[in-house]
Amino acid sequence: MVVWHAATALAIYCLTIVAGVVAALIVEDFALLLALTIAIAFMCCAALACLWRNVSRAGTPPVARYTYLFAAGLIGLDVLIAIASY
Repeated sequence: MVVWHAATALAIYCLTIVAGVVAALIVEDFALLLALTIAIAFMCCAALACLWRNVSRAGTPPVARYTYLFAAGLIGLDVLIAIASY
């Protein structure tokens, strides 16, 4: 079960990476690209928060819940890198 939660969290993180790369290939304006990156990150963090709520209700081990926090931290780091490169 813990492996399933870790795979879900990393899949959502990979979704932000893939969506960011696709947006970078389509959008040429960097300010719009930054806004898209932040919007995609916000949506993925909202998905992680929804999963966190469902997992915490089920009484799963803390390790499974902390994988969602780890993925949210990686998404936040991506946003900070995007802002710093602006």
